Amino acid sequence: MPPRTCCTVALLWLSVSALEHVPFYIEDALSQLLEHKEEYTQFGIVRFFADYFNSVRNGNHILFREFSFVKATPHNRSSFLRAFWRSFRQIGKNGGKGVIAAGHHVGAAYNACGVD
Repeated sequence: MPPRTCCTVALLWLSVSALEHVPFYIEDALSQLLEHKEEYTQFGIVRFFADYFNSVRNGNHILFREFSFVKATPHNRSSFLRAFWRSFRQIGKNGGKGVIAAGHHVGAAYNACGVD
């Protein structure tokens, strides 16, 4: 079996729906690595890529990212919606009244921005 490279690991970790956007994620991973290289030099580059693509697979890669990143791929958009609804579901369980209605309006606004 050939050794696994960072790109091979990336392909294994991504969902099928995200596979067509692998170049986008590799470019973003490289940008993130260069932007935060001081933090990741102590852990190693392979660990960084493994953590990055694990977060993409798990859908939490969109947290604290710009809207342009969130709307860039279908996988990012669905990850955002999952994270969004998880947050509002927790608030609703804690007795927040009208929260789901507010969530509906935000979701409608998200769709109005031209995001599928």
